[in-house]
Amino acid sequence: MAGLQPIRLYEQQHLEDKDWDYISSLSLPLAGCNQGVDSPFLGINAEGWSSYLVGAAWLKQGHRPLVVLPKFPKIDYLKILADVLSDDLAPEYFADAYRINFDAPSIQEEALNSVLTPLMVVHFLSSVKRLLKHGLKRSYIIREENLNAKVKGHILSLRNLQKNVIRGHAEDVLCRYQEYSLDYAENRLIKRAMLAARSMLMSLHSSNNTLLFKLQQMLVAFDGVSSDITPSSVKNIKKDKLHGEYPETIVLAKFILRRTDYSISEGSNQTLASVPEFSIDMSRIFEFHVLSLLKKQFKEGSVLFQVPLGFMGRCDYIVTSQNLIIDAKYKAWYNNPLTKLEDLRADIREIAGYARSQKVQKLMGTSTEQQPKCLIVYPNGNYTNKEEVFADDLLQNADSFEGLSEFYRIGVSLPTYAI
Repeated sequence: MAGLQPIRLYEQQHLEDKDWDYISSLSLPLAGCNQGVDSPFLGINAEGWSSYLVGAAWLKQGHRPLVVLPKFPKIDYLKILADVLSDDLAPEYFADAYRINFDAPSIQEEALNSVLTPLMVVHFLSSVKRLLKHGLKRSYIIREENLNAKVKGHILSLRNLQKNVIRGHAEDVLCRYQEYSLDYAENRLIKRAMLAARSMLMSLHSSNNTLLFKLQQMLVAFDGVSSDITPSSVKNIKKDKLHGEYPETIVLAKFILRRTDYSISEGSNQTLASVPEFSIDMSRIFEFHVLSLLKKQFKEGSVLFQVPLGFMGRCDYIVTSQNLIIDAKYKAWYNNPLTKLEDLRADIREIAGYARSQKVQKLMGTSTEQQPKCLIVYPNGNYTNKEEVFADDLLQNADSFEGLSEFYRIGVSLPTYAI
């Protein structure tokens, strides 16, 4: 299916008429973004609107693919995601921020590399970081070595005769033995993927070198491990025999190598001009950006993330020291002066409901009479290559909602590699 030009649009945008006519003719079950990153067709709904999912997807076999691009094209994702790795922020929630399908044919769209590559690398390195906290595992491996004047394991008699005795080197002995070592297939695969990840990071335009520095630090733990591994060795790695952080790390290592390494990856390889079928939940990426800003400003333990509140769902953030509930809204219309309050009704009701939760009041140590203040954080449409900092009083620079008590909103800039 190479050569099929993708249908392109931006997130939270309506398809052009000709593209919408084309998709409509395929009679697809368009259900919108009701399954997050697992939503079919990147969450395009029955009216032809894209959602907050970015990525590439095949619509139907033999037909043009769909590509949804970020509405903020200059975001430096490495800057945002470096904090995920540094602080090991909510690994389970982060793992559900994207999906990749390497089984489908690749899609020609070079522009999406700047989005997909940082995400894959950070997810992989986060898993490696957790693995290293428990230490690399050792395993018995078979070695063959020509030893001088000593024997280890058992002698390979016939080959020793051919290699040493006949050639007049009777003092040498060709032996095969077992060694309990770090240098076995699983660790080799991970190291190979780390070297590939380093190359991927170096190919990106970013003013942030934090990930490269941390990757180099992690590689020190693999000093005694080779990066040479054969395709047959990769296939022989059995997930059900691994434990701890190894199963996830091995899966992610294979993802990295399928994207970059022609010599050992299984199936078709991707080029930098193409991407696998994938989807990314940009609202979650924005949530992590806001989380990193809050974590930098307030003492550890005072910022709670993704707090479950029963039937009401999850509250994005609770800042206990400020008696404040925060919700991140990845919506451009908050920055639009033409947006009316009634257009934001659903968002306001959602966060107001969180403020009435008895669990929230208990976490904050407040009474029913001391209702928490509410704040919505949204992207203000600006870019910055400087460190964004919240004020000590989060509401100091926030705008209040007219007619609502203790309800505020504040826009934040997005990190960029160029201005």
